[in-house]
Amino acid sequence: SEGENVPGKSLTAMLTVADAALDMSKQTVKVSGLQLKSKDVTLSAEITGNNIKDKPSFQGPVSIAVFSPAQLMKQLGIEIPVMQDANALSKSAVSFNLLSTENSMDLQNLAMTLDNTQIKGSTRIKDFAQPLIAFNLTADAIDVDRYLPPVAGKSSKPITSPAVALAAGASALPVETLRKLNIDGQLSLGKLKINGLSMQDIQLNLSAKDGVIKTQQSAKAFYQGSYNGNLSVDLRNNKPALALNEKISHVQIEPLLLLKDFKGEARMSGIVDASAQLQGQGNNTGELKSSLNGSLSFLFKDSVVKGFNLQKIIDHAKALIKESAIPANNKNDQTLFSEITGTATLNNGLLQNNDLVAKASRIHINGKGSADLNTEKLDYKFVARLIKATEPEQVNDTPINITVAGTFSKPTYTLDVAALLTDKNKAKIEKFIDKNQEKIDKIADKIDKKLGSGVGGLLKGLFKKHKD
Repeated sequence: SEGENVPGKSLTAMLTVADAALDMSKQTVKVSGLQLKSKDVTLSAEITGNNIKDKPSFQGPVSIAVFSPAQLMKQLGIEIPVMQDANALSKSAVSFNLLSTENSMDLQNLAMTLDNTQIKGSTRIKDFAQPLIAFNLTADAIDVDRYLPPVAGKSSKPITSPAVALAAGASALPVETLRKLNIDGQLSLGKLKINGLSMQDIQLNLSAKDGVIKTQQSAKAFYQGSYNGNLSVDLRNNKPALALNEKISHVQIEPLLLLKDFKGEARMSGIVDASAQLQGQGNNTGELKSSLNGSLSFLFKDSVVKGFNLQKIIDHAKALIKESAIPANNKNDQTLFSEITGTATLNNGLLQNNDLVAKASRIHINGKGSADLNTEKLDYKFVARLIKATEPEQVNDTPINITVAGTFSKPTYTLDVAALLTDKNKAKIEKFIDKNQEKIDKIADKIDKKLGSGVGGLLKGLFKKHKD
């Protein structure tokens, strides 16, 4: 074989046959001990042919001994793509029973090894002129991330989903290649890792035709919950269009947030049920985010928001007003919520939520606002109410208004102090601030160090002087 991409512009192969028998009267042929060697690849087969003159068909066992796909690509002058794992594509082997006709080829009892993955099943190619590939495969475990391009940088990355991860994996392939796909198949996986997400007991149905790729996927074990979804990618126009419909049930949120943060920190834990129906288009992540439209809903149960303790901020305020001992700081400060619910809409990447409700043992919160996926800016307003009064003069009957601004990674908090205070407390606090401003600033700075940037600002905001 010769070609521009082959080193030396030639490829040599050696074919040996132990025994061959041809009977033209019966239109049969039998080849035993067939072995084809080229480079580091050795193919062995036992082939029987029937109706070789009128309607030829061939069948028999075929196997390819263990070889290195990466090494073979080097030998053939094919550039190896840069992958997250430099040792990927180091080992492969294949065996199957061949059944081939003039216009189709079946690989039955297929057994394939790719690095650490074992794949079994069957596949068929029909109509060689315009091939349709059908498959039914089962794999034990595969880490797709090993074969994807390296992740740029070491900053935080956006939370993803199985459908988005599938789309991201597909985007690593040339668009023209994807447009030409004609596939209909099913894949069962014991374990899968893709785009950082891990899941077990996966079912994937894939179809691709005329530039439209569709998937239906489910995972019975997805971070102690389950996942169901479908994805459609339309490649017929210059900008690929994506539509997804996903649902997660009883999923632990903390491991997903840990994936997002390279520092290994998650600011929230709990169990989440959520669904999303989204559409967008674009040739890259930025274009896709800016075009996203759709809706989503969420329900968090038994959640813990870490690094922020609204009740403690209020307790600090009360202690200072009463000139009593200030509660000790704790690096593990957090707010526990029995339930957080809400729905949201997306319009060109701007997420709008108007019905957030959060319930805790002593606090009830309503919230609404927006989050811009393009700029990562926040514009949120919360109204909190204490629902268990223990003293006659407290803020329990008065709403506590909090504004959240800043960005996803650096949110800022502002407290509406004037609405909190009774006339008696306003006079008292003015007098107290005059005497203790330095102490208040030190406490707020200490809270910032303990709870995270911005939280101490709530306390400073609480003790600013206000004029009616």
